[in-house]
Amino acid sequence: MFTWLENDASYPDIVIDTGAIISEVEANTSEIGLWAYNTLLLPGCTDEVNANYENGVFPEDIMTLISCKPLIALRPAAGEHLGNLLGEMIAEADVPASIDVGAELAANMDEESALTVKGQLNRVRSLTRILWIVPIFLLVIGLALLGRDRKMLLTWAGWPLFISGLIGIILASRLASPALILENTFMPPPASMPAPAAPIVMAILGYLLTTVGSTLQWQMGIIFAIGFVLLVYTYQEQLLNILSNIWEWLKLRFEVKRPESASGD
Repeated sequence: MFTWLENDASYPDIVIDTGAIISEVEANTSEIGLWAYNTLLLPGCTDEVNANYENGVFPEDIMTLISCKPLIALRPAAGEHLGNLLGEMIAEADVPASIDVGAELAANMDEESALTVKGQLNRVRSLTRILWIVPIFLLVIGLALLGRDRKMLLTWAGWPLFISGLIGIILASRLASPALILENTFMPPPASMPAPAAPIVMAILGYLLTTVGSTLQWQMGIIFAIGFVLLVYTYQEQLLNILSNIWEWLKLRFEVKRPESASGD
């Protein structure tokens, strides 16, 4: 995948061994269903839906099944039903033993469109590379401008690192979410894209975003941690004062309540 993004070829030289993948999925459908409920960012199911699941009444539509997350005790049964539906869908799909991604794209998408998609994917990669470098760049500027005042430098550098790291973690978590791949699998293809090519292109995009997001998470986590430490160090006196005031307030409340309890006895 990344070799294709970095070379001049219009179509990727990728062959997917779908036979092995399908066999693995068919052997672990119930585990896959349970994994989906435990991993995907889904809203909780309503009491009515949970009651239906508790009575063994499940919808026969996959999208309805993954529209919400049931109670923990109900997830194994719901996951097994979801896995069974996935198994039935795979059995009816007549999936070939292997898929030549490049050949499929060449048959269903002209070279100009393929290069356009490739350019969009490369822009996503470039954005994620730049995103985590920006805070470091700001820190370098701060060293040059505010090097004479260490406390001011730490304050100036801590906030950009902290905020950009937090935003980066949120963005990376969204990119790394398995929900992206599921959304790309079940979403209707864009009208401007040839229908046979849409699942392939969207699956590639989902895989790339998920891979990049996972890598970006730890990078932004390091930046967030550095910013957090700098801010704690900078505002340690204020934080200690706040904690001290809270402690004094709690002690005062406790001492006031204790005599009242004693007088009541």
